[in-house]
Amino acid sequence: MGPNEIAHRAVELAKKSTWRRDFRGWSHFRNISDGSISDLPLLRNRLAQAASSGAKSTITEGVRRALAGEFEFFGQRWPVTDRDDWRTGQPSDAFWRRDPVSANHWPGTDTFCFDVDFRSANNDLGDVKYVWELNRLQFLHPIAAAIALKGDAALTRWAFRVISSWAYANPPFRGVNWASGIELALRIVSLAIVVAAASPDGLGRDERQLVRRLIAAHGYWLHRFPSRFSSANNHLVAEALGLFVAGTLVPDLDDAESWVRRGRSVLETEALKQILEDGVGVEQSPTYQAFTMELLAFAVLFAKCARKPLSSVVTDRLCLGATHLLWMLDCQGRAPAIGDNDEGRVIAQPPDYEARYVASIVRVIAGLASRLDLGLPEHDPHLRDTLFSAPIGVRALPKGMRVFPTGGYTVIRDRIQNRELHLVFDHGPLGYLSIAAHGHADALSVWLTLDNVPIFVDAGTYLYHPKTAIRQHLRGTNAHNTLILAGQSQSRSSGPFMWAHKATARLVTSSSWPGWAVTGDHDGYERSLGVRHCRTLRKDQTGIFIFDTLNQAEHKFPVLLQFLCHPDLTVRMTCDGVLIVQGGETLLKIVPPQHFHTEIIKGDHASGRGWYSPRFGKIVPAPLVVFSGEITSHDIVTSLIILPPRGPPGQVP
Repeated sequence: MGPNEIAHRAVELAKKSTWRRDFRGWSHFRNISDGSISDLPLLRNRLAQAASSGAKSTITEGVRRALAGEFEFFGQRWPVTDRDDWRTGQPSDAFWRRDPVSANHWPGTDTFCFDVDFRSANNDLGDVKYVWELNRLQFLHPIAAAIALKGDAALTRWAFRVISSWAYANPPFRGVNWASGIELALRIVSLAIVVAAASPDGLGRDERQLVRRLIAAHGYWLHRFPSRFSSANNHLVAEALGLFVAGTLVPDLDDAESWVRRGRSVLETEALKQILEDGVGVEQSPTYQAFTMELLAFAVLFAKCARKPLSSVVTDRLCLGATHLLWMLDCQGRAPAIGDNDEGRVIAQPPDYEARYVASIVRVIAGLASRLDLGLPEHDPHLRDTLFSAPIGVRALPKGMRVFPTGGYTVIRDRIQNRELHLVFDHGPLGYLSIAAHGHADALSVWLTLDNVPIFVDAGTYLYHPKTAIRQHLRGTNAHNTLILAGQSQSRSSGPFMWAHKATARLVTSSSWPGWAVTGDHDGYERSLGVRHCRTLRKDQTGIFIFDTLNQAEHKFPVLLQFLCHPDLTVRMTCDGVLIVQGGETLLKIVPPQHFHTEIIKGDHASGRGWYSPRFGKIVPAPLVVFSGEITSHDIVTSLIILPPRGPPGQVP
């Protein structure tokens, strides 16, 4: 950290210490009484349209589940033990702090929010993401759509009893649910959506006062403890959205004007920082980029609804981001799971997993900007489609080769051996700012799909805070489809979201499609071993050649080359390589460099290798192809031979 950040942290620590002994809770906001709340008819109309759109069935199911207390987040069922209380909208205080995995309870009113230890791998509570997901109140989004459509007074009363229950169980600024600004910001969005659906005039006096006090407390805390310096990633964008929405929704609060001013300034500035000029998200994660873009998109929509439009630079940069994300998608609308993915959403309809979330956001931007040329990939119908006027239909994805030089990706859509190929090659930075929080040590990795079948996949995220060893492994080079030199990781982790050493990758050269080739290198081994890893991917009429070499190498180094395959595939060794088989049909043969040893590892607990996390909170065994040998300054060549379709199983050239 630099001197300015150190000074900021010191001031922040002093402010936290001052508040530690303050137990006033809601009495701190007792002067906030009934009053005005901004009406948002455009947002209300969009919510009503959503409830009768292509997503109607999922919204209806979301309403049913919410009313019944059938909660599921990250594939985990929630233990609602007091269902009768829940059905009346009045669950116990403990409900809001219960971890569904451990069945233990996070700290509440007796603990200052910043004293809650949610980063330690030694606590017995599990990953804090679970409890936070419930407390975003996003299960109320389908409820809001139903209220907007029917004007159901009984449903409105139920929703506000639930909100009142949350407020009573979570007084400012005590317990786990006040510990993170991004959680406060997303809760503000949920409140705004419910209020817009019911309309201020549709609320009772006590309900309006409840909303005003909640907004006052959330806005106060966001303004007082902003994410800055090395923490200024998607959290900063979310907090700015929260402030902008809070100040706009309740404009007569003392600080509302400053909240709107600061929120607007940060949103318009960060749009240019979070999305690079070539459209790549700075956090080096397609799903985190999509999440940041959804935050910015909702800000644009909300500003339009409130007749306080944001600068056009925000929408322009969103369009660049959507173009990049479109290229990252395969023909089924799936993006490679590069970097972290915690399944964060701005608009949600639990318990939807949304495996094609990135595709959904591309369509959202196409609708928001009225830009059909941005592409209409395959996606799953969702509440957000109607909110953002996402266009209907599907269009073929662009073919060819696209280099994103600043963000550091080359994406290729081609046809080889009569199979459709989608290839992503990473020659970009580790992540954003000094901590590169959500990046993985995956320089010069490859991700491959053939005929919409994922072949080489990313190991994924699994969990954030507990189980530090597997968190570190999944972020390290040993979990990615690249070269591991002398058993070292290119970048070295120093915590769940920190890096002690960061590799710098770059694009060296590329030749264009159809006879394409692309070369990148990185310096991750330069300081410790004195060499740079250089990798070239080159098209061949039968597949792809991968050339790996070490620049400036003066002697031999032990090396591993590895490829993590999707768990649904069958992977087996032959005398001269490895076959990748799906449904009895051989899709790909991998031929290792000469004199390299071949091994297939699947679900090894001792080393942590051969595991794949298809979504947050879940991990399954997956075949990891490992070639081991030695490397010098001369190229070693790995051949990816694509087998034509309809050949007999196991047939190879």
